[in-house]
Amino acid sequence: SLFSLYNKNMNIAIIEDNPNDRDILQKCISDLFSAKKISYEKIDYFSDVPSFDFTKKFDLIFIDIILNDQNGFELSKKIRTRYSEEETFIVFTTTLNQYAIEGYSVGASGYILKPYTYEEFAFKMTPLISKLIERQKMVVTIYTREKEFIKISTDDILYIESKNHYLTYHTKLGNYETRKTLSQCEEELKFTGLSKISKWCLVSLKNITKIDGNSVYINTEELPISRSMKKEFLSEFARYYGI
Repeated sequence: SLFSLYNKNMNIAIIEDNPNDRDILQKCISDLFSAKKISYEKIDYFSDVPSFDFTKKFDLIFIDIILNDQNGFELSKKIRTRYSEEETFIVFTTTLNQYAIEGYSVGASGYILKPYTYEEFAFKMTPLISKLIERQKMVVTIYTREKEFIKISTDDILYIESKNHYLTYHTKLGNYETRKTLSQCEEELKFTGLSKISKWCLVSLKNITKIDGNSVYINTEELPISRSMKKEFLSEFARYYGI
């Protein structure tokens, strides 16, 4: 492949003192990551706060708020002194909404209520995982028509259009052409915040300036939305921004 993507396996930790809850959560993670074709290292388990390994950097941490009379909030505060919300996502698990909402004040990225169901887990975690992967600063290497290799951060992509067997990457740094199909590009850039608005165009959800009727605007440039793809595109846009 001419695309070089950040695709390291995620490091995941679960801090949970109930073995049954831990096993159900692990199954939810396994099933969702398998469905999304995301790889991860073996999950590290901790049954209490003192046993947590601060020397290892985790991408995603699930913390039970109440741990054998200990407070998961305190563990979150300690983790945040080492790793920012950009680097590590913390998801609280709890039986009570009120506790979960308090978690945002100590650096939580989200929360999941017990008892777990896969449907609820997937609904809550899919946008979080997408954002986590997007923040890893994926880099695309394009072999251009001029026979040059150009590296582009996915953050700099505005939109990608297909024409006459070539793709044009419209970026903040300029435009680049490569021989590639849009379907190949769509698969390789999964979870980078790009959404299909027609058979010939992918747009960066992050860089959309306006949506008006059947058009998307990237800065002042108007791009038409295909009628058949409008519903799915608007759904992706809403999920991306948590609307």
